[in-house]
Amino acid sequence: MKLDLMETIQNGIQRGLKNAPALIVNGILWALTAWIPYLNAGTTIGMANLPAKMASDENLSMTEIFNPDYRKHFGEFFITVGLFSMGVMPAFFLVFFPGYVLSIAWSLAVLLVLDQKLEPLAALRKSNELTYGNKWIIYFAKALPSIAIFLVVGIGFAINDFLGGFLLLIAAIALTPINLGISAEIYKKLAKS
Repeated sequence: MKLDLMETIQNGIQRGLKNAPALIVNGILWALTAWIPYLNAGTTIGMANLPAKMASDENLSMTEIFNPDYRKHFGEFFITVGLFSMGVMPAFFLVFFPGYVLSIAWSLAVLLVLDQKLEPLAALRKSNELTYGNKWIIYFAKALPSIAIFLVVGIGFAINDFLGGFLLLIAAIALTPINLGISAEIYKKLAKS
């Protein structure tokens, strides 16, 4: 399936803002529990699965990351992340651009493991297949909203430091739901259709 850039951005922003309260609360809870062994593994897996939940149009719970089912996928999650890192990191060190392309190619792997119960290698392969022909659209769908938000923040700082600081705070709060919403929209279009 071929993604449409503007549709992906628009639907992703809407999806992210619709779920913003739950995403922000889950993010805060994740940060508060990051130091608790074993629990932090489950909450990290829960955070990684938020785009898949959003792609299914499910209402997110304010405590979604504490779902005990996430700890069942501990091994598969960390094997997938390890394989992803072992492939992407050398590519970044050797030549930056291929590392970035590979990270986009494999960007759906964790969601495929958690949501569709694929094995780690199968998920990396499937992610590469799903993103084929869409890498530029995925790149711009994730980059353009961030660039636009920071341009507005920059204009705010040019007008007044207080306004710029206020806009920076709003941008910091809004960017996570927007980026997760765009990830959910990409996942929905490519993996759920």
